[in-house]
Amino acid sequence: MSILVDKYRKTTVVCLAVILQFIGLMFFDMYVLPKTNIEDTITHYQNIKTGKNDTNYLGSQFYTEKGKTFSLEKNNFELNEVVLEETLLFKSITAVRNEKKDYTNILISDLSGITLVLTIGLVLSSGFGILVLERQQNVSENKFLNIVSLNSLLFLVTLYMYFIQS
Repeated sequence: MSILVDKYRKTTVVCLAVILQFIGLMFFDMYVLPKTNIEDTITHYQNIKTGKNDTNYLGSQFYTEKGKTFSLEKNNFELNEVVLEETLLFKSITAVRNEKKDYTNILISDLSGITLVLTIGLVLSSGFGILVLERQQNVSENKFLNIVSLNSLLFLVTLYMYFIQS
């Protein structure tokens, strides 16, 4: 076992455990705790584009009178009056609808869409990393660096997608 693994094993396990606990709290907020319905009015929106010269269209970000923001995969929104479903702790928007249509299935902000997939990947890789680091005594430096690199990459990409869509 290398000096690097000995020195940073405990710190890495603690960091991965904190990530898992935070994500667990986010899932608890989204799926267990009660949600609040807010009637609001859309004031304006902007398109979300990425890539060189903003050529890739991701969706549209909407802003409301009450200061809420959410993003939808498409901008085929009818009517400005909406009902938003908001979580208790993190104030995440989990559902968007109006009297004509429910837009929840094309919601891409907060923990929906690709961000949800990346978050689940981060949970799996963090859990696997903790299991390997806690149960195996002889972890090679290469395996340790792979665990740290994969989780760091997933964490940063998930954060990036969360903030670009929120």
